[in-house]
Amino acid sequence: MKLDFSSSRILVIGDLILDKYYHGSVSRISPEAPVPVILKQYEKTVPGGAGNVANNIKKLGAAVSLVGITGNDPNGWLLSSLLKEEGIESNMITGGNPTVTKIRIIGEHQQICRLDVEKDIPPSQEEKNQLLEILETMIPRHDLVVVSDYDKGLINMETASFIIKESKKHDKQVIIDPKKKNWDIYAGAGLVTPNLKEFREICHRLQLDEENLVESGRAIREKYQLNKLLITLSDKGMMLITEKEHFHIATVKKEVFDVSGAGDTVIATLAACLSHGLDIKRAVEISNIAAGIVVGKFGTAPVTFKELQEAL
Repeated sequence: MKLDFSSSRILVIGDLILDKYYHGSVSRISPEAPVPVILKQYEKTVPGGAGNVANNIKKLGAAVSLVGITGNDPNGWLLSSLLKEEGIESNMITGGNPTVTKIRIIGEHQQICRLDVEKDIPPSQEEKNQLLEILETMIPRHDLVVVSDYDKGLINMETASFIIKESKKHDKQVIIDPKKKNWDIYAGAGLVTPNLKEFREICHRLQLDEENLVESGRAIREKYQLNKLLITLSDKGMMLITEKEHFHIATVKKEVFDVSGAGDTVIATLAACLSHGLDIKRAVEISNIAAGIVVGKFGTAPVTFKELQEAL
């Protein structure tokens, strides 16, 4: 099957994260504490969070715009530079918090520890007003809207309801990767894509049977007025629940090296396929294949158009 996403225009809104990786070798234990000493060999810095979603979309050949908040700090400047290098149109608001950064120490291909840099302070009203002004301009210019919620403060009731309302006003589908435990914030979205852990959390909150994916999924879809619900099931594939039907898409068996960023790849591929006009079932099948590719990579990494086309 030949794909061509070059005519697609996708807007990604969400929490921006800078992912840093320090790779090294391990040959001894520290005399200061019972921990390995990592001799640094090289480092890698890539866009994470909503930036990784946008990077995946760009690598698939679609036009993408990114909206988010960073800090006025070196990590924010670096993230902006990385996105520019990837050719991603970025509309970044400079906020009062530091740029969310995840630093991972890797010894002999094994993650030893992770250091997170962030502050849990909600965006100011000025930042929110600036965000809504940008979104009011950007949403009508795109075919489809992706919300990448990493629960870092950008997506709240005010911003989410504005995105959903404004997208409906201009007949744009909204796809959301959720992290909040309270799904009232996602009410009215076109498609929400929880993983199994997130699905079980919302089932627990609503006192639903987490083992009955279809029945509970339908109850969730109806309660929050979602057009569709897609539950990603790790090595069990994906379960798509629509108003009248449900489909289980089996996983593509691959050697799993790292699952980080797999959800970003899924929602990015879904967005590219749906904006290209593919039906939802085929879009999910292709996204499942993309997920099978990305879990074979280490760390935050996109799937390229060439890799996806070859897998198809």
